Amino acid sequence: MDKSGTTPGERRRGIPYGIGVPHRLVAAVAAVAAGGMLVLAGCASGGGTSPDALTRSGSPSSSAPPAAADDAQEDATPDTSTRSGTPGSSGLPAAADGTDLSACVDGRCEVRVGAAARLPVPRRLRVASVRVQSVGFDTVTVVGRYLGYSQRGFCTGVSCNSSSSDGRFRLVLAADSTATENGLSITAVAVNGESAVLRLTPE
Repeated sequence: MDKSGTTPGERRRGIPYGIGVPHRLVAAVAAVAAGGMLVLAGCASGGGTSPDALTRSGSPSSSAPPAAADDAQEDATPDTSTRSGTPGSSGLPAAADGTDLSACVDGRCEVRVGAAARLPVPRRLRVASVRVQSVGFDTVTVVGRYLGYSQRGFCTGVSCNSSSSDGRFRLVLAADSTATENGLSITAVAVNGESAVLRLTPE
């Protein structure tokens, strides 16, 4: 150590002459400086928030994917397919005998029928094989055959058409129309495109 209090090793490390700095103090200052740099580096790497992180942690994005938006709109739209087309049987007035076709066995009944319904009637009315051939939007078609030599028929009401050929008859009835074939009268009470209410009475 020279007169300035500086050792030759300190001169080699670049410590200015004339300043006597204890070795322990130098080491402590260096440690503090290094610690501060580590803290700053940690803040820079872990404390920042990337734009992606802000997007994920914030409120949901207002622009949903097109497919999801379409699905939501489709779910909100009521399904109207069952309301279109021909009306359902619920639009008809209640029939006295409901859908019990066996109630017609004595020739007197009021039933709700669809296409291909068979109506059992007594042979004494001189008709047989009476059935519903089809149900249109506002008419019902009923067919059958005559029994015996008598083959007579006529229509009354709003709209009625009666025709016969080879011992068979065909009736096209709108609501509030009645056709009589031999001893059986058939009245179309109501028609709605899918079902009809028919009233049968002996003539």
